[in-house]
Amino acid sequence: MKLHKAGDVGIEIVGLDVQALIGRLRTAYSDEWMAHYQYWVGAQLLVGGMRKSVEPELLQHAEDEKNHAGMIANRIIQLGGCLVLHPSDWESNGACGFAPAVDPSVRGILKDNIHGEQCAIRYYQELLNFVRGKDDVTFEMIREILADEVEHEEDLQMLMDDEDTGLDGRGRVAGAGMAPAEFQSKVRSLIRKIAFKYGGDCQRAGGFRNNG
Repeated sequence: MKLHKAGDVGIEIVGLDVQALIGRLRTAYSDEWMAHYQYWVGAQLLVGGMRKSVEPELLQHAEDEKNHAGMIANRIIQLGGCLVLHPSDWESNGACGFAPAVDPSVRGILKDNIHGEQCAIRYYQELLNFVRGKDDVTFEMIREILADEVEHEEDLQMLMDDEDTGLDGRGRVAGAGMAPAEFQSKVRSLIRKIAFKYGGDCQRAGGFRNNG
């Protein structure tokens, strides 16, 4: 789809400094491309027992961030602005930075991307407040993107919880194909972690009991 500048009235109805808005959108645009690559490269480098569960989630998030970049690009051009064309300029124009997957473990990749999503949520909330009641077109776009980022954070934190408790992302104990004695040891360790994390909730619910 070819992008076009909005008509005169379409820009005229924006009730704030259009150049200031373009500047903030250029920041968001740069962040979305960095987030896209961060998710994609993390999926390629990821190692650990939960890789098969985490990798598809990272790739889906990468696609979502690319779609966000396209939405923001469209609005920047509608407003008469210019895109940040060179990837080398994304970091200096962005607000949330880029984490280069120095630690490719499941925990390391999830931690980096949770941090990125939390930064994005805060930035988009500020941007939403900036345009509220002044630019309905941008407001609706940012609200949609913000909802996606909130969902991304939730997805990643759920995967991190699975990693913390030793599950594989589908509710199964990671390493369930191991030898019986090793598997039992893994289960006992998992039970202790859950009991520590949730206190007495499991016992009150008639759940886990560790007799080992």
